[in-house]
Amino acid sequence: TVPKDGGMLPLFKHLKRGGSVGLVIDQHGGTEGVPSEFLGKPCSSWDSAVLLASKTKSPIIPVGLIRKEDGYRFLFRPTIDPPAPSKEKIDLSPWVKRVDAELSSMIEEAPEQWMWLGRRWGRDFETLMNKKP
Repeated sequence: TVPKDGGMLPLFKHLKRGGSVGLVIDQHGGTEGVPSEFLGKPCSSWDSAVLLASKTKSPIIPVGLIRKEDGYRFLFRPTIDPPAPSKEKIDLSPWVKRVDAELSSMIEEAPEQWMWLGRRWGRDFETLMNKKP
């Protein structure tokens, strides 16, 4: 576990050494986020996971977990290969949108189990709902 502030450097080093990292990515990206869609609604998403994957040449493997009476069932989605690292600024929005779509599809399998601790659509939900992704 690493803190949110300043946490990218330890994650970067861990991935470069061949480790794996789990990220919770359902938080509102605010004005700095990438326009996307989440659970059928326009949103702003962070590009951190895609940027980290690109810089470390690490695949993104969307994984979820559903509680069952007799244990758990893992949900796996197709691996998302990040864009190749570049010294130029890369438009990460196609990858961010794909990650959001995969996460949404896992939540839709068992929405009652989605534990949501943040404001995914920010404070001004109605204004955001009237914007196109």
